Amino acid sequence: MRALFLAILLAVTFVPANAEQDTDAVIEEIINSFIYSPEQIVLKDQAVLDIPENMIFIPQPQADKYSYISGNSKDPTLMGIVLSEEDGVYWAAYISYNASGYISDKDALDWNAKDLLTSYKKGNNEANKERKARGIAELEVVDWLQEPKYSQSENTLSWGLRLREVSAGQEEGMLVNYNTLALGREGYIELD
Repeated sequence: MRALFLAILLAVTFVPANAEQDTDAVIEEIINSFIYSPEQIVLKDQAVLDIPENMIFIPQPQADKYSYISGNSKDPTLMGIVLSEEDGVYWAAYISYNASGYISDKDALDWNAKDLLTSYKKGNNEANKERKARGIAELEVVDWLQEPKYSQSENTLSWGLRLREVSAGQEEGMLVNYNTLALGREGYIELD
């Protein structure tokens, strides 16, 4: 099982050419932190995450290290990462908690898809500056895969984005970024 998750880790890791640290040592530290499924993970005092079979959880602080060597900016809200493989497709789910306070159903129902997409594109342009400086492929937010949709019964807001690597062709280097916010009384947990 360790070999499978090592393959997953390496498949979804984009180590830049100008890495600031000994990447092999960081990857070994991350591998040693793996929590194998099935397992229940307590996410602060907000939720319990059931990790099903054939998945692993990377806890903090190794989740931060994995996120960074995967080309992401530092995120102080990150609680951990789930990795898995299904039918040859490798994926990672980043789990964060934002103590934003209570978000009412009315606010969740009124999210404007066009404004949210514009915000993502603007934020991505800023993130590309850091990616470029770190020698990591720049990304472009293409369009919605799924526009924001709120489930009142589950208190979740979900959406999906199509992205692509800027240096790739139109149909190459395509990525999917799917987000779910689980709204709570004190803030929200985000699965990205």
